[in-house]
Amino acid sequence: MTILKILKLSICRLHQWDPISDAAINALKLTIPGIVGTICWLYFRKPFSFWITLLPPFAMFVVFSSSTYKQKFLNLTAFFVPLAIMQFAVAILLTHPFILIIFLFISSFIVISIFKYRYATIFAVLCAVIYIDLQPGWYLGVNRIIEIIISFVIISVLIIIYEYLFSIVKLKKIIVYLLELLWDSFYLLTVSDSGEGSRKLKNKYLFERALCFKSDFEVEKIFNTDTEKFSHKVVTELINKGKFIDSEEFIFEKNRNYRDYVNSIYILLRRGLRSVTYLRSFSNKKIEIYKFCPTTSILVKNIEEAFSKIVLCFKHDYKIDTFFNEKHIEKWNNECDKLAESQKNIIDDGVLESIYGIKYLITDLKKIEKILHIRQEHNEDL
Repeated sequence: MTILKILKLSICRLHQWDPISDAAINALKLTIPGIVGTICWLYFRKPFSFWITLLPPFAMFVVFSSSTYKQKFLNLTAFFVPLAIMQFAVAILLTHPFILIIFLFISSFIVISIFKYRYATIFAVLCAVIYIDLQPGWYLGVNRIIEIIISFVIISVLIIIYEYLFSIVKLKKIIVYLLELLWDSFYLLTVSDSGEGSRKLKNKYLFERALCFKSDFEVEKIFNTDTEKFSHKVVTELINKGKFIDSEEFIFEKNRNYRDYVNSIYILLRRGLRSVTYLRSFSNKKIEIYKFCPTTSILVKNIEEAFSKIVLCFKHDYKIDTFFNEKHIEKWNNECDKLAESQKNIIDDGVLESIYGIKYLITDLKKIEKILHIRQEHNEDL
């Protein structure tokens, strides 16, 4: 195996484990504030202490769970204001240890009791206590207040820069990932050999690991097959990854417009997953389905091609005129209409559910196709 092939496989595996580049983006979010703080400490030594290298990364931890700018800045305030007060008290009371202990206990009790901002204030208490190891004095305490203010400015600016640089990239990666999950779910339920299907999935690593939360280990025990477990994980991923689309707030117009664009597709993907769930009996009823609607086998391949084209449109901005062969769809619809007219009452429910699922999945994918075409035409006009 050549080095190039090994590198390619490694990159592919990393993409599987971090499909929306969350780990990479979060690593940048945490390391860059520390680098900026370190530059301040190295080149503007006074009044900065070495803590300016650590306060910005701590502050970034505080805003990780916040989706709106109001929440982010309230959490930053809940972190920096108690820290400034407590570290100043530490600086002037360090020679009076008994009074200092009483003050730290009372102030820590008060700030941690604020349940809404407890996550931020716990970090503030931790940092304030560590300031005990630094030199005392009101002058140094004022200097550290200045460095806390500078840290607040650093994080505020970086939050805005991160939104400008990473938001559209992350939104695009989330949609591509969710499209591939829906594609995998459809493929797994319609492939002849489920074992072979599980090996060819784009996101087959979901088979290889349990979900992150302990409660989900228990939930998975109710499923009898790997396919059912995979479907459950797909639903969980669709909800968890979609939170960024649903709740994240943006201040730049280009990001807001792109979020509105992908949000309409995200809604259709959730509907598409509902359609795919109707195909649970497809493998067992395949012979009957093909008997009543022979064009189904061709249409299944056409749907997979449509998924492939949609993913390419998002990944590489390819322009594709149509995702489906309309002649096949028209022929299949005629077969379904004849089936409904003549034999609907005697056909197994699993067959009808599968036909219903395919019909509505095609509808959902056609709506995505229409949105992509509108987007492409708009970009051409610009």
